[in-house]
Parts: sequence; structure tokens; C-alpha cells
Amino acid sequence: MRYLDLTHPMNSFMPVYPGKIKPVVRPVADIENDGYRELRIELEGHTGTHIDAPAHMLPRGKTLDQFPVSHFTGKATLIFVP
Repeated sequence: MRYLDLTHPMNSFMPVYPGKIKPVVRPVADIENDGYRELRIELEGHTGTHIDAPAHMLPRGKTLDQFPVSHFTGKATLIFVP
């Protein structure tokens, strides 16, 4: 079976739900000055491609770790629209 990752890249310019803050991605270390590269990433939990677990809205709902990985895969049709 072939898998296709449908996640979207995260950056400071991506669209977010109205009223939510956009992600902040900024360098905190670089190779020239620090010998390594590192970013600070600040975002809200509902930013970008994500899955809401039943526990998000239901007091006794399952969390994502309570589902098998196979629960998040399935058949799809890929349509190319230039």
C-alpha cells in the first residue's frame, strides 16, 4: 500500500482559524554564532493539519493515543488540479 502525507507545512504566514494567533517561528541559534541551528516555535493546538480527539469535546472521550494508527489511514482518490 502507498501512503500519501496530507499535512501542510507550518510557517508564520499560514492561514489560521479566525481569531486565533498565527504561528511564530523564529531562530534562537545559528551555526555561525552558536555552532548549531535551533528554532523557537509558538503555536496554538489547533494550528495547521491536526486531528481532534473525541476528548477535545467529550468529558469521557478517547484521546488520540487510545486509537490504533490504522484508524488514521484509508483509501483516497488523488485529483490533480493545476
